[in-house]
Amino acid sequence: WINPRAAAAGAPPPPLDRDGEVRRKKEVVMVEGHAGCGKSRLVREIRKPLQARGWLFLRCKFGKMIQSEPLSVIALGMDEYFSSNAACCLPVGPPAGAQDASLRPLGSVGGSVGGGSLAGGGGGNRCSCANSSCPRKLCERLETLIGLDGLKCLSQQMPSLRGLVGSMYPHRRDSLDTMKGGLQGKFHTHHLFGTLLDTLASLNPVLFFVDDLQWADATSLELLTGLINRVVTNFDGDYSSTNKILFVGAYRTDNIVEDTKLKSMIQQFQMSDIINTTQISLRGIQLEALNEMVSEALCLPRRKTRCLSEVIHLKTQGFPLFVVEFLDALWTEKLLVHNPDGWEWDVDTIDLKGISKSVAELLTCKLKKLSHDVLSGIQVLSCFGSHVDVEILEAVKNYDGTSGTTLMPALDTAQQEGLVEKAGPTFTFSHDLIQQAAFDLVPTANRVPLLQKLVSCLIPRCMLEGGSDPFLFVTVDLINRIGSDAVSNNLAQSQLFAQLNLEAGKKFMAATDFSSAAKHFKSGISFLQPNHWEDEYELSLNLFESSALANYSEGDHEQVVIQVNHVLSNAKSFEDKFKSYCVFINVIAIGSMDRAIEKLYDLLRPLGENMDPNMISPQMNLTEAMSTRELLCGGQKDIFLNLYQMTDRSKLMTMKLLAMLVMYYI
Repeated sequence: WINPRAAAAGAPPPPLDRDGEVRRKKEVVMVEGHAGCGKSRLVREIRKPLQARGWLFLRCKFGKMIQSEPLSVIALGMDEYFSSNAACCLPVGPPAGAQDASLRPLGSVGGSVGGGSLAGGGGGNRCSCANSSCPRKLCERLETLIGLDGLKCLSQQMPSLRGLVGSMYPHRRDSLDTMKGGLQGKFHTHHLFGTLLDTLASLNPVLFFVDDLQWADATSLELLTGLINRVVTNFDGDYSSTNKILFVGAYRTDNIVEDTKLKSMIQQFQMSDIINTTQISLRGIQLEALNEMVSEALCLPRRKTRCLSEVIHLKTQGFPLFVVEFLDALWTEKLLVHNPDGWEWDVDTIDLKGISKSVAELLTCKLKKLSHDVLSGIQVLSCFGSHVDVEILEAVKNYDGTSGTTLMPALDTAQQEGLVEKAGPTFTFSHDLIQQAAFDLVPTANRVPLLQKLVSCLIPRCMLEGGSDPFLFVTVDLINRIGSDAVSNNLAQSQLFAQLNLEAGKKFMAATDFSSAAKHFKSGISFLQPNHWEDEYELSLNLFESSALANYSEGDHEQVVIQVNHVLSNAKSFEDKFKSYCVFINVIAIGSMDRAIEKLYDLLRPLGENMDPNMISPQMNLTEAMSTRELLCGGQKDIFLNLYQMTDRSKLMTMKLLAMLVMYYI
């Protein structure tokens, strides 16, 4: 309904949906502040009370150090539901009279998107329990909405979901394990993630917490924006599920200035008439509040802890994480001691204590006190960034040539110390400052050798037939941190590292993350040897071609020209230059359509098409295009599609250029 008083006062009416009813706004909360001010802790504090009221709490955390697989951070956040909610233990089985799925053609279930069905029609272990929130039932509903291919795409980036789907549908396990390609296309990807989130929200209200947004890549920010703006169309006209999702994001104010994409996303939310954005800014704890906290921790009156609190506030600026670590340092260094008469300290001595420049320095001192095995385990974990899958850790546990029996127990000890957390099959640092401090403790001279040992353990998994994408992306990230200088004298290793960057870049291109793709192609080029056009011709051609296309898609036309010139100067044939010519013409067309058309006529001549530009007009092109369209109407289109495909390379290149020519004329 519309408030008549608000209308009379000139306030705009609330937005209406397609049926003319008031549309509830999406809820977004943004928490900002400096490192260590308690952003993550604030959100985590509301987890238990919300879960007690039936909410689902999903979280994901971006990292500064590692370039993850496309959208893997958000995928792991959603996968937390499957890792933290055990499927029912009741007997399961196909419904009576069900036909085995292996005997039924894929895609026979109505309404599925992207291909066949796992559950509809049987063959899978269908759930018969009464729990509507059972992950098995969720998988069954997802399968009816997005089909077999959609469920496989999601499961490729969600380990717990993949395991659940594999146990439910054992006859499809091979296809789930060997599927290649991952997520394809932006709109398809947004649809899959959106459907999963909507399905979760149809069961229970969802709080989706995204931490450290200042390090999120553009593709992930685009997906988050799409999820928040999403209008559900899959639930029989019921659009209420989006109103049961609360999005909470956290980011650092000292990084937001540099991140224009994040600033743009926040401004878009604030200006939207369908999003209610709440901004929370956290600062250091005020002196009075800090004194209350110290008083309660030491079980002493506030008047007695006032002097100590003043010194702590002066040295920590009241940032909670800094306060906790500073107090811990005082205890460790016996500047704060407990005896039979109570707690004692010397304010003057504490005041003289050198203050660390950051929380990281305090954490470094804390980590140095750990045992050698535990510290080594945390240092290995820190090489992978803010989070890493257990499967990756299992693959590198023998990195130092030993039996590898100490890595996982070391991480279990670190978990007990509160340094790391484990959600399902994923280890995560409790705070990114801990991860940074752990990596900084690796001596500079030992960092590249350590990364090389880890890469040596991972490469065999990348080279396997149907190798897993997560292994490829993690390996390539480590490779690029090693850098080309470290392997410049090893031709075989340089070629391999360049090839793996090429493969990773192509996967980023498929996921429409052109910025990350361009970075990987650039890294791949950096690993090429000085005489690479002679010794590594095909690899060089593929890298420079792909780099030109990625930079064109990203809008960096200056880099396109540079990469294209490399190809045109070194490619051995017209066919090898063809893809670069096409990209270059698209760049020319942005500035001058006439120049692009002229260049197309020049390229058609070597292919045997000597056309006179003066005999062709835009109107002639339009007439012929409409005539061709009419020829392909109705049943003629099916006849055309059933003809033999063209295989002559010259004719295929000619058709490509003619298609561009028609497009530019029209």
